[in-house]
Amino acid sequence: STSVDSGLRAIGGDYSQAAYGVGMEISIKLSREAPYIDEDGAEHSAFQENLVLLLAEAYYGFVLGDAEAFVKFTGTP
Repeated sequence: STSVDSGLRAIGGDYSQAAYGVGMEISIKLSREAPYIDEDGAEHSAFQENLVLLLAEAYYGFVLGDAEAFVKFTGTP
């Protein structure tokens, strides 16, 4: 994978104007048979390799009360 440096170094401000939370419960699914793809792109079988795969999903929310209460600190990439 490739990434590009956006120049963003930090976000500062009045964090009392920000809120976050978990929107729903965390769900977990288990599979002993699902295929998966490794970092080299090769497909594997969890069953054939005697593995258990877990999928965990969660929903998070983030809101700003006043967007003007925050600033971006940037630098040269």
